[in-house]
Amino acid sequence: MSNADDRIDQLLTTVQESLDATGVYVAPAMARYVDAADVARIEAAVARSPEPIFVVAYPLDYGDAFNGDAGDLLSRLHDRSDAPGIYVANGAVYAEAQEFRLEARTWGDSLGGTSADSYELSTLGEETAPGDLGEQLATVAEAVADGTVTEQYRELVQERRESSGPGRGSGGSGDDGAPVAAYTVGGVVLALVLVWAVVAGRRRSGRPRTGGGAGRREFTLPASVLDRVRDAHDEQLTRRAHREVLALGERIDAADMDAARAPRSWQAALDHYDAARRVLGEGDGAEVDVLDVVGAIVLAERGDEALTAALAGRPFEPTTPCFLDPLHGEATAEGSIERGGDRIAVPLCRDCRTELRKKRRPDILDVVRDGKPVHYFETDDEPWASTGYGALSPDLVERLHRRR
Repeated sequence: MSNADDRIDQLLTTVQESLDATGVYVAPAMARYVDAADVARIEAAVARSPEPIFVVAYPLDYGDAFNGDAGDLLSRLHDRSDAPGIYVANGAVYAEAQEFRLEARTWGDSLGGTSADSYELSTLGEETAPGDLGEQLATVAEAVADGTVTEQYRELVQERRESSGPGRGSGGSGDDGAPVAAYTVGGVVLALVLVWAVVAGRRRSGRPRTGGGAGRREFTLPASVLDRVRDAHDEQLTRRAHREVLALGERIDAADMDAARAPRSWQAALDHYDAARRVLGEGDGAEVDVLDVVGAIVLAERGDEALTAALAGRPFEPTTPCFLDPLHGEATAEGSIERGGDRIAVPLCRDCRTELRKKRRPDILDVVRDGKPVHYFETDDEPWASTGYGALSPDLVERLHRRR
């Protein structure tokens, strides 16, 4: 083991010992951001939480052993302990930081499927106290302990929606007449500024349909807002994509490949890995569009599924993602939405289907085009738009070959 590796191992051991004892680790350099009162609140929340929670404050920097990646730090800690639960850490810290980011990861089945996802958790902390890391971490720990993460997150989103004003569009609707995109452009822009730009990569607002060109309100996002959206995208989604593609490659390298068993599954794993790398443009230095970044994540996930099938000696059958946003995960139901003037049946995740049944607008993957938010499936970005990231047409690899 090299000296550098030895130092990293010692550091991780120190952090893990603190997490084992109190569930909290605050590096000495982070005491200026997370003080003794914050630590006391976090430890109290950890002690009473029905779910295991581990909170880390560490001076991450893009030149450190973790490349400034909180997800990498948390993954290494989990690998060492293999303890299930919710792991939370701050993102990279700058000397004159005015805002802080959080990274949350969940491992194991201890949450029973009832706890909030990592996105809700990190959003809650960041939106509650963008300039106070100690408050962010304490808020998150207490919300987990109280079992109120999802409730507080929804209240936060509702407050943002109400603050966007009373204006609503009248057009497109989803299954059971529920609005798929019912907010005015002004409301969309505010939602983008307050939520989308704070939490990278997740496109959470809809585009209005007024039933025709006349009377449609137009709004162009200022360049500063667009820059912030792009920065958020670069900070979170792109790092996640590279991390997941890298993890797939490492898993393939470590696999005991037996091409005689389920050869098509083995080939599918390799094909999806190669396609994900190509979509990300690894090594060419070019900026990657956010829809391609999401595509790389989907391809990496499918490659991982194919590899699991290959190792088990069985055929690979890709999971069908939620049409409205493939980052929602697997589709478990079906609903109908308006697309290009027609109503089509699409696979939906449980949450999107529930929102439509309750006549509420579900979360949709949007992208900024010409200064305005647009549903990804209304763009000309292929093969994502026409296939719904594989929700409507499962063979993404073949469609990518056509694009090239």
